Amino acid sequence: MSLSYLEDFDSVIPAIQVLHALGWKYLSREEAVKLRNGRLDQVVLSEVLKPWLAETTG
Repeated sequence: MSLSYLEDFDSVIPAIQVLHALGWKYLSREEAVKLRNGRLDQVVLSEVLKPWLAETTG
């Protein structure tokens, strides 16, 4: 999927900046695939989410 020039600057980049300010870390495609154990159909990064949930809700 190719985003238009304006869409990148109007929504995608600001969204990434907000998430980064909230403490989220931007992952490269390679890092994301590794955290998904090579499963491209797995959207949720369970190995990241489970410890975060335990710490946040514990």
